[in-house]
Amino acid sequence: MKILYLSNIKIPPIFLPQDYLCDMVFHGFRALFGPDAVDIARNDSMYSDNPPERRATMYGRGFTIWNTLDPNLKIDRTDLKSKLKNKYFDLIVYGQATRCLSYLEEVYSHYPNNQVVLLDGEDQPGINPLLLRLGSPVFKRELRKNITGVFPISFCVPKEKLCNACPQKSQHVARTPTKSHVFAHEQEYYAEYRKSYFGLTHKKGGWDCCRHYEIIMNRCVPFFAGIQDIPALTMTHFPRLLVHEAMTLFDCKDLEKTKYRELEQKIFDHLEKHCITEAMAKYVLDVMRQYAACARSPGRPGRLALSMASTACCLKHFASAFISAICRVFKSIFM
Repeated sequence: MKILYLSNIKIPPIFLPQDYLCDMVFHGFRALFGPDAVDIARNDSMYSDNPPERRATMYGRGFTIWNTLDPNLKIDRTDLKSKLKNKYFDLIVYGQATRCLSYLEEVYSHYPNNQVVLLDGEDQPGINPLLLRLGSPVFKRELRKNITGVFPISFCVPKEKLCNACPQKSQHVARTPTKSHVFAHEQEYYAEYRKSYFGLTHKKGGWDCCRHYEIIMNRCVPFFAGIQDIPALTMTHFPRLLVHEAMTLFDCKDLEKTKYRELEQKIFDHLEKHCITEAMAKYVLDVMRQYAACARSPGRPGRLALSMASTACCLKHFASAFISAICRVFKSIFM
């Protein structure tokens, strides 16, 4: 299957940080389809030849999802407009539909809306109504209510980062990354969870957060503050019921190790089945197949809808970039 993956990855990170959901799902498509999953503008942060000096400036120091792909894989990124015209690709994915709608007119001139995926990984629960007017399925990370044509999606981690054997535990709770303590190396960060029974986590910009999954993939149980308040349509792939049950062991004077191991294994097995990048890419494909089967007739949005969506996307992109840049400059000066 040939996938065209479009995103705004060439914007310098000082303006826009990496997009977790966009890059996680792309990792899944690349794992499934190899060079047939084409990032038309090479997403340098995803490849293992990403230089160390850049990794240090990346959000989350580039841990877990980034710097993972084979840089020697030959990807054909040439002659895009001709390929779109000839329907070379089987599926078009906008990895950052709120920030990037490149080639929008060319895409919808040649592809029906049920062959176009719109990913929205923003922290905010609201959905731009102009995206809905495009008529393609929208996959929304922080989904709050049922909307026709909008489907929940969650964060995920690379299969190769999973710790398959549960290590011996030497402490009850892992140290949490803070402003005063930042892990310099990825393996040091993982080792902290692997030797701990529990790792503290909570809602950040949105309910979904990469840390929840990093804790589990390192054979540790998340102690998730406020887990009972997660909206029903948010983090639908996350093993919230199992985690909530395991959290009841946190304050036990004598930790029930047999019960802990049983629950930890179930939580890890759930992650391996539903929350790795390949599984999330397959989920997107499954939804798209069902959507195409249920659609009475494939359609294409009108020129006005395309123009309005593209303009709104550009405005949001530049506003987000400006605000993000100001915040980063402020932090570098005063913090």
